[in-house]
Amino acid sequence: MSAATRARVQRRPVHGVLLLDKPLGLSSNQALQKAKWLLRAEKAGHTGTLDPLASGVLPLCFGAAAKFSQTQLEADKTYEATIALGVTTTTGDAEGEVVEQRPVPPITAVQLQAVRQRFTGRITQLPPMYSALKKDGKALYEYARDGVKVERAPREVMVFRLDVFSPRPLGGGAEGVRHASDVCGINAAGPHPNLPPEGEGTIFPPSFGEREQSRFTATAQGENKPSLHITATVSKGTYIRTLGEDISAALGCGGHLSRLRRIATGPFGIGQCVTLDALEAMTENQRLACLLPVESLAAGHVRVVLDEQDAGRFLSGLRRRGAWPDAPAVAVFGPPLSGAGQGGAVFLGTAHIQAGELIPARLLNPLEIQQILQQHFSLSTP
Repeated sequence: MSAATRARVQRRPVHGVLLLDKPLGLSSNQALQKAKWLLRAEKAGHTGTLDPLASGVLPLCFGAAAKFSQTQLEADKTYEATIALGVTTTTGDAEGEVVEQRPVPPITAVQLQAVRQRFTGRITQLPPMYSALKKDGKALYEYARDGVKVERAPREVMVFRLDVFSPRPLGGGAEGVRHASDVCGINAAGPHPNLPPEGEGTIFPPSFGEREQSRFTATAQGENKPSLHITATVSKGTYIRTLGEDISAALGCGGHLSRLRRIATGPFGIGQCVTLDALEAMTENQRLACLLPVESLAAGHVRVVLDEQDAGRFLSGLRRRGAWPDAPAVAVFGPPLSGAGQGGAVFLGTAHIQAGELIPARLLNPLEIQQILQQHFSLSTP
């Protein structure tokens, strides 16, 4: 892109959340910058990095939405992944150099069930060397690239649900795991809204795009490597690469991730996402219409609506008193305004309630509220 072309792009205040289906081959920041350019947005950030070799749900926060992005950083996430068995790599995925190749022994459904029980619930992981965690102010992957291995403390994470299945036979005998219908599923915390019922699965789920299917088929199955597919709902800080390595090591053959796709983060699922290609083909108003409101990041919060007087004082940072029960996370709205969405109520920010006091946390400022309303009304006007 020439300097003249860049100069013609006039940035503007844009507020909201774009649920992007990040493609393979782009870093999270590259995807963010392209979306930011398409929307001509002044400010934007992403929540939860996806590696270039991973695809899927990447919430992008524009303008004032960045103030509330922590909810997504802390959210549980759901992934689909493929483990190529018998080959371990330096990075735990297909990007690294091969460290070891081992034969894959016959694997039965009983063994898979045992592995799933072992890795569902609260587990301990050793963070990988190829990660962004820091040691003495330096990222672990920088040490790894220099050939230096440093000590890392194990971390406790939660695997809420884990499904494991194979697209084809793994080993001989009547007990061998033969196809995708041989699914082992354990749910540590009840049903999850972004997952199918236990025992249901396909080799390539609907969220697994055709382009990625062909890419996966050429790399993982084209070399005739046995593989496992997993779907996992996990807590913040869980490394799916490490989970894949640990599962394959427990099966006695080792392995690495050949595919990783995030299909949900918090309340947001892959079905709500838009691709960069689709976004590029839209008009400017269509792109703006793809944005979820800022308050969507506080969807799970208790809702409180204030009158005009209390709303003004709350926005200035003052606590308000009321007959509210204690609540750790509250989404606060001002008085109804015709055509403003959310029943006409205007989002002001977040708070918590303690002993009848509404205590401000993150607040929008008056200019941001004005810009959000202008953006909303511009889309509502024919």
